[in-house]
Amino acid sequence: MKTDRSLSWLRDAVGGIKYKPDRKRVEKELYEHLIARNEDFLAQGVPEREADELVVKAMGDPEETRRLLAEVYKPFWGNVIRTLRTLVIIALVLAVLALAGTRHSYNVFLEMRAYALPEGTVVKRTIPQSASVRCGDYRFRVLRASRARNAEGESVLVVELRAFTPDPFLGGPEWNYFNAPTLIDSRGNVSRSYSPCLSLVFTHRWMLSYGGVDENAEWAMLTLPSPEGPQTVPIDLREVGP
Repeated sequence: MKTDRSLSWLRDAVGGIKYKPDRKRVEKELYEHLIARNEDFLAQGVPEREADELVVKAMGDPEETRRLLAEVYKPFWGNVIRTLRTLVIIALVLAVLALAGTRHSYNVFLEMRAYALPEGTVVKRTIPQSASVRCGDYRFRVLRASRARNAEGESVLVVELRAFTPDPFLGGPEWNYFNAPTLIDSRGNVSRSYSPCLSLVFTHRWMLSYGGVDENAEWAMLTLPSPEGPQTVPIDLREVGP
């Protein structure tokens, strides 16, 4: 059965249906109807090519059919499903990136620590931390703290600070030496540090180095500038060791 014109009519008629599953279903139903009409004409003794012409004529203007079908089959649910599918893909990609970041976070920590500390600094024991605080659009978490000794033999505390943000395009906080996080230990020693930020997906990391921290201090408080006022994060130095 030759249905060249019929198939051309069919493609034009369903072309306005944006959601693919709906378009395929309607296309199948119309195709079956076209075949049935064609067989009716053939049964009446109409030549095959002429039967095809009569089928197309009987079906009417394809552009008008296209417009009517487009009104009936609105793309709302199709758009919803496509959006959900896109969100699922993004969530999977972010999960993979987060997993990769977890696996390699310690290597990143070592590289940043080497960058932040002066040459000749010897890092002693490193202990994970978990304290966090919210400051404006960011949630800060102290991931690790390390005791170290620089080339002059002075005690140094190294702190890895991470900022989480719901917006991947949001840059890091506007910090400089004068408004960078300060540290005060349990013996009353205050020190200030500033280090460039390493930007990752949805996160920013800092490696902060503080000198003058008493080796016998049991804890320290990291003070972060915030729109709501200074916020403090505790660091347990007993875990870090002397």
